[in-house]
Amino acid sequence: MGTQGSAEFQKQISRRIGSLQTPGQSPYQSEILSTASEPSSFAVEFANLDGFAACPMQSYRWIQACALSFTEDRQCIVVLRYAGEVVGCAAFSQPAAENRLLPLGHELFEPTIFSYADEAACEELLITVLELNQSIFLRDVYGALPMSDAVKAACVGKRICIERPMPAHPWLKLDQTWLDPEQHLNSGRRSDLRRARRQAEKQGVLSFLIERPNAENVDALMDEVFEVESRNWKGRTGSAMAYSPAIQRFYRTYARMAAEQGIARVLMMRVGDKTVAVQFGVEFNRRFWLLKMGYDETYSRCSPGMLLMVESLRHATECGLEIYEMMGVRESWNQVWTEHAHEAVSLRIYAPGMRGMLGASSDVVRAGLRRAIAKTEATRATEKSAPEEK
Repeated sequence: MGTQGSAEFQKQISRRIGSLQTPGQSPYQSEILSTASEPSSFAVEFANLDGFAACPMQSYRWIQACALSFTEDRQCIVVLRYAGEVVGCAAFSQPAAENRLLPLGHELFEPTIFSYADEAACEELLITVLELNQSIFLRDVYGALPMSDAVKAACVGKRICIERPMPAHPWLKLDQTWLDPEQHLNSGRRSDLRRARRQAEKQGVLSFLIERPNAENVDALMDEVFEVESRNWKGRTGSAMAYSPAIQRFYRTYARMAAEQGIARVLMMRVGDKTVAVQFGVEFNRRFWLLKMGYDETYSRCSPGMLLMVESLRHATECGLEIYEMMGVRESWNQVWTEHAHEAVSLRIYAPGMRGMLGASSDVVRAGLRRAIAKTEATRATEKSAPEEK
């Protein structure tokens, strides 16, 4: 987007929240920024965010990587200060064809978690966000976080807020028993893993590598992550990171920042000299966050993803981490490891009155059409495959 358009957009938004910047009204001050143009100054001022960030998505490095990577849409960064210190941040983008704000980096399909120092800052940040007077779609918010309740509370009497359930995100608590992850599986699963390991060893020497990327090797390691991730259905459908320039740019940028911080990890399973499974994640706040994983489907009989997960769980335990965040949603492969999951919701926020009701009604109609189309396509696919299954 052009500089002039971005500046005009920020002026419009700034006028809407100007009343909150009047001295004497509140100990908090709010501001709108566009971080992509001055990343170095952003890093210096916003480093304070990491002091209270509970997850990578709340860190200034994540926000900065999003701002530098997803540059096609207008950006709107709401900043909250207390006594001159940054205590809150909510980053949005506005696609050109849409009249609503989305979380900056929504293309990643990771949970939406704003940055805030405490519950009071969270409440004040959400009040400021609503003063933007824009429709807002928060696709995936952890239901147990203060942010979810703060959004709904801030909307009372001011905005229309529609809440819907979203798929939950699995996690597990680590203890010393996870030094031997296989013991958490039933006998059938353990037998399957032993068989998979034997299959892999028939094709070459089996090895596992755990890398702590640095400035010299982080790009090469991420090249390998992208390449292996594309060697399965993601590559065939074009949904792998390698096929999305913006998403690849984000993970490269974030990986470099995380490597500089010393928290990035790349795990690999190799058969001979060929890498057949990868994981990219970060160690943050005594937790391992599994951000990306992939495997070479030509080795699917070896269950490379599951074998690498065993080593990843073992390594996280050896490092003294307390929680393993699997991210993603509940699927058959992660359900064998844990029943725990973070419940999530989507929050759609509309303007008050008739304008908001019209916007909400329009979204309901569009969602109904999408579900109908998806159901029709699923039915057709079933009908086509039915003769082959008989």
